Amino acid sequence: MRISHYLFLSVLLFCSSLSASGQELTVKSFESSNDIISIADQRRDFNDDACALIKVRMISPLERVEGNVVGDIVTRGTEKWVYVTAGTKELRLFPKEYLPLSVVFRNYGITDVEGKHVYILTLQGEIIATVPEVEKGCLTLKVTPKDAVVMIDGKMRQLNQAGEWRDSLFYGTYNYSVNAEGYDTRIDTVTVGEQPVFREVLLDKIVLAKEERRMKFGVNAGINLASASFKEAKASMAIGFYAGFAMRYDFTPSMGLATGLYLTQKGFKSEGGSSSSTANPMFIQIPIEFSYRFSMVRIHAGPYVGFGVSGKLKTTFNEFNKSTSINFFDRYNRLDAGVTAGVALDFNHFSIGANYELGCTGFANRNIQIGLSYLF
Repeated sequence: MRISHYLFLSVLLFCSSLSASGQELTVKSFESSNDIISIADQRRDFNDDACALIKVRMISPLERVEGNVVGDIVTRGTEKWVYVTAGTKELRLFPKEYLPLSVVFRNYGITDVEGKHVYILTLQGEIIATVPEVEKGCLTLKVTPKDAVVMIDGKMRQLNQAGEWRDSLFYGTYNYSVNAEGYDTRIDTVTVGEQPVFREVLLDKIVLAKEERRMKFGVNAGINLASASFKEAKASMAIGFYAGFAMRYDFTPSMGLATGLYLTQKGFKSEGGSSSSTANPMFIQIPIEFSYRFSMVRIHAGPYVGFGVSGKLKTTFNEFNKSTSINFFDRYNRLDAGVTAGVALDFNHFSIGANYELGCTGFANRNIQIGLSYLF
């Protein structure tokens, strides 16, 4: 009886020692230090936003940390510096000599962490005799397009030539993001468990709204209040019209280059002593105008060139009460070149404005244009 009694006590003491050595790692405290990370120690995520710094204080080596972690763990004495994205709400710690530990920040009065701020996580616990193997599951991501960048819990993952990434991960929920130039970024979560997980990610192409398109085409039409400059006679306005196709390319939302092809009727009325004249020449005209927009107002200016296609010059001799009519371009040059400037109000696709043309060749054209344009 005495031997069996001692044997029972020995087994009981051994089991008690195993129970004591099997205690899990615990959080002693988790708090904000109210410090701001220095520029030299800052780290940024893939969106170029400043990370938060969590200083983990523990004696045992820390093999891995999961949960929106950016970059590698930095060892500073007994501290392990872990950088995470702003808004992170929890971490999963995998120490070398302790059981894995999940730290949910709200349990310690912190909803989530802020960028550029420093937090102190102090851990305590007893070394266990045996660390059980943590179970892993298989995750496969198939991504389109194949050149997309995949981040899982803040770490970049390399896709193969087929646009797939496959690996074993510890059981749990992971945050991931997929982005590629010219596509909308996809941000989501995936849970890894006992069964293999397959997730297909198809990114949507970015489609610019119509008002964001740089190249715009349309039509332009209005009236001309035309005149000319003569030394020997006094000229007055003649009413004409213009109409044609317009095009504008916007380098930026405020700066652009406009041109077009117009049929425009100019002319003049003149009084010169014993005679009076009326002209109505028609031109095909191409302007090249640089524009600048602020709010709804667009100002523009530039050169133009026109070529005469038809028109009459009618002269009345008051003394004899007789009139003659000739081809306008028998007397004046068909080339009409000069400069133009104006202002317009933009209303989505429509625009209403006024221009002033100053001709430098031909019959010294002077013209005011008032019109409406539609660009799409």
